[in-house]
Amino acid sequence: MTADSTSSAESWSLATRWLAECVETHTACCADQNDSPWFPTRLLDLGDIQIDGATIRLIQTSNEDAISGPYCTLSHCWGKAHFIQLNERTSSSLRLGISIEQMPVTFRDAIAMTKRLGIRYIWIDSLCIIQDSHSDWLHEAGLMHKIYSHSYCNISASASVDSSEGLFRSRNPLILQSNQIDVCVADVDPSHQHVRCDIFDYFFWLNNLLHCTINKRGWVFQERLLAPRVLHFGKEQLMWECRARDACESYPYGLPPLYDAQIYTNFKALDPKVYVKKMASQGRQMSAEDATYRIWNALVRAYSQALLTVPGDKLIALSGLAKRMMSTINDDYVAGMWRKRLAAALSWQVSAQEQVDGSPSSRPTSYRAPTWSWASVDGMIQTEGTEEKGLTIRVEDVKLEYATEDITGIITGGWLDLTGPLRPMRLTQFDNGASKRWYMVIQDVLVRPQDESLEAHDRLGPILHFDIPPPGDDSFEKDNNEKRLFFMACRKPSDDNEYIPLLLLRLADVDKKHFERFGVAISGVGDGQEMLLADVEEEVKSTFPCLRYEDGLHTIRII
Repeated sequence: MTADSTSSAESWSLATRWLAECVETHTACCADQNDSPWFPTRLLDLGDIQIDGATIRLIQTSNEDAISGPYCTLSHCWGKAHFIQLNERTSSSLRLGISIEQMPVTFRDAIAMTKRLGIRYIWIDSLCIIQDSHSDWLHEAGLMHKIYSHSYCNISASASVDSSEGLFRSRNPLILQSNQIDVCVADVDPSHQHVRCDIFDYFFWLNNLLHCTINKRGWVFQERLLAPRVLHFGKEQLMWECRARDACESYPYGLPPLYDAQIYTNFKALDPKVYVKKMASQGRQMSAEDATYRIWNALVRAYSQALLTVPGDKLIALSGLAKRMMSTINDDYVAGMWRKRLAAALSWQVSAQEQVDGSPSSRPTSYRAPTWSWASVDGMIQTEGTEEKGLTIRVEDVKLEYATEDITGIITGGWLDLTGPLRPMRLTQFDNGASKRWYMVIQDVLVRPQDESLEAHDRLGPILHFDIPPPGDDSFEKDNNEKRLFFMACRKPSDDNEYIPLLLLRLADVDKKHFERFGVAISGVGDGQEMLLADVEEEVKSTFPCLRYEDGLHTIRII
């Protein structure tokens, strides 16, 4: 590649080659297009693609008799730019037709690219969803899985912070060239003086695609995954993603094996068979069912590192992907998790009590999800394994209430009944000589190695991962005094894994005996684990707050 701009004929020629090969030869990428034709509620009609028209108009697809052919979609960051949107005031003019010049630069570029592809229609969220109608927004949000899955190609303004920056960028073409070096090997192989080696940036795909501006936006996460193919307009080059291939101008025929084996690549291949094959190449064997749950866990981890302008969008901005997974997994979707493996999934944790931008993790002021769901927290989520072996808890029942009939959308309330070994505790801060950290306390004893000959910094107890940071040193004083803090061990230690997760629970309603989750602790051999697993006298266990107590186990309700 020698062009100094991503708008060059050379770049465009490569993009159309990727698209043609995908449409003609990639069966997985064309699966949705083989279904009966489907169109979004509204589209932008670009008119005769052979004519350089100056206007476009918004159409209601159900009212158009002659609509046919594919449509493109656009992923873009709204940012702080002011641009035309569909609302009650602009609806009439958009339907009659407006000048393309009234559009922001990114929209104009996307329209031009769509017409160059020979496509007459494009879907842009801000112009195809009525922005001042909550009911229309809810309806259209519930169709995202179809809107993007049936798209011919998703155009992604990957490097732009808002719609004023456009798709294209100038660049130094030298950055696209492969790097090689002659390494002197005479000392290790006398038969050769030099060997030519390729130089790879191990984090190339991570830095150029995953960390680009648009992929930090929560809504774009599912747009990128649902569309059969995405053409990214990056800061330095065009990049391509489809269900069969990742490519870019530096590697136009596909990523080298070094990149192709990374977890960052093949992101759009949600097929469990693809995942199983990838894991097998790394020496890890698993079933297709396990692969499906692992794929979802990977999606949750990645999604939790994207940001949302409206915190309440957490679940609905993922609903399209949930619907997509529901077609391949024989399971019920519950608040961002799956019913069959729900017990194993409950011990998720928030990494460093942080969000991806470095701010502290938080729970939104308005209700969004039960505390047992990762969706109740804004923070970088680490999911627990999906294996059920060794579990000491079981989910008895789940009840969720929704804003609409869409069970993948907005949740207005809910609870979970969980059976397991409930134990009381207190929490305290203690200076171990190296740092001040939180410790669990059982029967007035710090949970940590009890060998007093050890130095204080070698007597560390379980690691506590709070869902949100405690606001101060006395954060748990009231709960400690009122004996509201409890924990429940989720697994037994095993030869394969000596570490066990413990749900940290707070009795939120004494009368109703409702608990809230506020974190998870990880305990290993040698950190006082025996104190956590020690049995308690029957007459004492039977007094712990719960819905019912049977066979030494407590059934509690977590809200």
